[in-house]
Amino acid sequence: MWDPNRLEFEATNMSSQAIHGILSIAQLHLKLHWTTIYGLHTIEARKELWEELKGENRYLQIPWLVFRDFNAITDLEDKQFGNPVQDNEVRDFNEFIQTSGMTELRVIGRKYTWSNGHIRSRIDRAIVNAEWLMAIATTEVMILNHGISDHTPLCVQLQNDVQRSPKPFRFLNCLVDHTDFLKVVANTWYKTTTKQHMQNIWWKLKEMKKELK
Repeated sequence: MWDPNRLEFEATNMSSQAIHGILSIAQLHLKLHWTTIYGLHTIEARKELWEELKGENRYLQIPWLVFRDFNAITDLEDKQFGNPVQDNEVRDFNEFIQTSGMTELRVIGRKYTWSNGHIRSRIDRAIVNAEWLMAIATTEVMILNHGISDHTPLCVQLQNDVQRSPKPFRFLNCLVDHTDFLKVVANTWYKTTTKQHMQNIWWKLKEMKKELK
């Protein structure tokens, strides 16, 4: 467990639907951009939220976690019962995720995060940017049991075991846009080795992974 006295949060900006700030975790030697969301209840009102998040994403160069109640879903399976999901209900959120390059963190526990007793849906979630995926080896979001609220609590679990295995390599599409990408690939692939056949290919892929990381 982390020592709460070694967590520092400094708010940097606030709007009607989001609070932005810098969270420093001394125990992990980590500084990240943290955004807590409370999406408004109509599609039109949430358009301001998507534009606000796009603006934040445009200038960020550190790990970013966008977290909590978006009041929007991304897929038909995110809702159970009630009126059928329409395309315009998922379009804006999915368009933001696609254009910003954000990724939803892996979820464990319950499937739905909100219920009014008749309808259930997953409108609470956590999404992160590419810098987060490259800096943090393992992150999970646990959907906990209901308390007094109609929303379930969410728990973001960061791996902080210093004895953990090496970080997994994730190839991100944005890497191909780097000015040195083709140079790194070519320099590694055309190296001469004493390996034969598939061993040669395996060795080059392993070396390329190290260079790209």
